[in-house]
Amino acid sequence: MNRAFLLTCLLLASFACSAGDLDAILELNAVAHGGNDNFSRVENIRCLLTISEPGFEVSGTYVATRTGNMRIDIEADGQRVFSEGLNNGKAWQWTPGGGFEDQDENAAAALRHGIDSPGRFFSMQQARERGARVTLVGEVDDNGARQWQLNLVLPDGFSRDFFIEQQTGRTVRERDHRAFHPAIDDTKETVETIYQGESWVDGVLRFTRSDNRNADTGEWLGTTLIRAVEHNIDVGDEYFLPD
Repeated sequence: MNRAFLLTCLLLASFACSAGDLDAILELNAVAHGGNDNFSRVENIRCLLTISEPGFEVSGTYVATRTGNMRIDIEADGQRVFSEGLNNGKAWQWTPGGGFEDQDENAAAALRHGIDSPGRFFSMQQARERGARVTLVGEVDDNGARQWQLNLVLPDGFSRDFFIEQQTGRTVRERDHRAFHPAIDDTKETVETIYQGESWVDGVLRFTRSDNRNADTGEWLGTTLIRAVEHNIDVGDEYFLPD
C-alpha cells in the first residue's frame, strides 16, 4: 500500500474518531492494517516462524485458509517433533511417539479462533460483519500511549480484548483467558500478546514479532518471530490431512 495514501486515510479516519464512536474506531483500525479490500483478497497464508519458550527454541511452518483449515509443523534440529491441524472442522495432532491422534472440540476451537479472530484474514470491522460482537470497553494508558480497549466475542462465545493505539490506529496488543497450549495443558490463564515490527504483504500489515506473557503474574510465556509471510500459495486440501 502507498504509504502517503495510508497516512491520508488515517488522518481522515482519525478526525471522525471520538472516545465513544466505535464505528469510527473500527474504520480507523481497518485502514491502519491495510484496508478491508486487501484483507478480502487473502485466501490463505503461510508463515515461517521461530518460536522461543522457556527451555527451548524451535522452527515452525503455519498454513491456514480463509475457509477454516490450518496446519502447523514444528521442527527441532531439522526433525519434525510436533504437528497439529484443523481439517474440515476436526482437529488432530501428531507426535513422534504417539503418531496421529484425534483431538476434542476444545482443541479444534482453539485452532479455529486463530483463523476467525481479526488479524489474519479479517479486520475487526469484518469480524463484526461475520457475527462477532464488538464493544468499546474504554480508554487506557499504556506507558504513556493512549489506547482504546475493545472486547470482541466470536459467535461461539470466545472473548478477546484488543488494544488499539490511538496515534496509529493499530492493534498493538491483545488479551484473553485461555490455555496457552491446549493440546498439552488445558490450564487457563490470562495471556497478553504484544505485537512489534512490521512487514507489508500484499497491502496487509503483518507484525514480525509477538511476545506472550501471563498478564496476572508477568511471567514470560514465549516469543514468536515471523521470518517470512506469503499469501495465496498453491496448497491443496490434502495438505491439512494428518500424516
